[in-house]
Amino acid sequence: MTANWKVVRITIMWLFIAIFTMAIVIASPYAVKSEAASPNVKVQKISNGKWGAYVNGKLDQSITGFYKNQNGWWYVKNGYVDFSANGIYKNKDNGVWYKTTNGKVTFKETGVFKNYDNNSWWRVVDSRVDFQAYSIYKNENGWWKTTNGRVTFQENGVFKNEKGWWKVVKSKVDFDFNGIASNENGTWYLDGGRVRFEENGKVYYDLASGKNYLITNGRATEITNVDPTDPTKPEEPSTPGEPSEPSLPLEPVLPDDQEPTSGEDNKALAVEVAKETVKEYPISRALLIEIMMDEDVGFTEEEAIYGVDNCGANWKEQAVLVASELLFDEDTDEPNGVSRESLKEILADIYEFTDSEVAYALSVVDDDAKSDANFWNKQALVLAKEIVAAAKEENTTLSSADIKDILVEDGQFTSSQAEYAASRV
Repeated sequence: MTANWKVVRITIMWLFIAIFTMAIVIASPYAVKSEAASPNVKVQKISNGKWGAYVNGKLDQSITGFYKNQNGWWYVKNGYVDFSANGIYKNKDNGVWYKTTNGKVTFKETGVFKNYDNNSWWRVVDSRVDFQAYSIYKNENGWWKTTNGRVTFQENGVFKNEKGWWKVVKSKVDFDFNGIASNENGTWYLDGGRVRFEENGKVYYDLASGKNYLITNGRATEITNVDPTDPTKPEEPSTPGEPSEPSLPLEPVLPDDQEPTSGEDNKALAVEVAKETVKEYPISRALLIEIMMDEDVGFTEEEAIYGVDNCGANWKEQAVLVASELLFDEDTDEPNGVSRESLKEILADIYEFTDSEVAYALSVVDDDAKSDANFWNKQALVLAKEIVAAAKEENTTLSSADIKDILVEDGQFTSSQAEYAASRV
């Protein structure tokens, strides 16, 4: 079964992004389990029921930090295990910051947690603060934008994570935001706090700015030539309410409702999940690893990589399948309105195929295009018709030059392809 068209159209938004350079750095969650504390310190039970840190057989009340015994790693404060410690604390021996629960480092906690020493909030992966985290993550209080692993409570704008692009106000995702907002990549239409890349061809009146915008795959272009006899009216705002948590554009297929279980060897299950997911829809190696590692799924990096590398997929052929779905409607086989340059960006930046896999897919598409001189012209014409149809519904007039500009600037079609389409709508 192939990915549905809604999923495909959501991904098409990436074709309009001029700058897309976000580095994803994954720190190994197992590095924290290396010996970091002094080997001379032993954590053991005291006769009064407390646990203390002993050096050379004597309780040392000058000790504060993380130390281990046969039951795990513990936060010691002034010589005693602090079972009330629930927060983020620094291990002075190795400089690493750990999330503790009831004084213990579980090496399993992932999320956004508070450092009670200074009331700061941090992104934690497997109980270790990830200072390289630069995205949007959730906790029980909402979704938070982090920079260098920290929630600054000062960031405002439109930012992304693997589940979409979001309106952020003081570092928190504003799920009630409906309107137009901008970032370094352009100006966007948002509903429910999320950039709606699936919106294409509609005219939207932004109440905040008093301006009309043409929406093309989520990108907002200001228009001024609206029919004055029947002006575009503001859309009714969405009813505020508890936002539903968005799901990944793509999700792994868990056979028979099986899920990874903490503490068990999940490699065999990871292989099965990877195989079933590849059967369900085309996907790249990198993206499959990423979604299998999502905290709502539960595979570790090691398990995900093992499963993906042993699922038997041909990633070049996967790239070809994705390209086909992006270019043509799966039911009618009609063009979807995607340019070659956009296709290249989607395959590389969104589906995360390698350069060689992208090149292979484009070579296959180019071979098909040789048999039809109007291959890309037809793609441009589809998008042009969508733009014109939506403008007419909103009593908005677009000139041939306007349509051509949108096709070139936003759709990334060549000038000749845009000219062909603009002259035929």
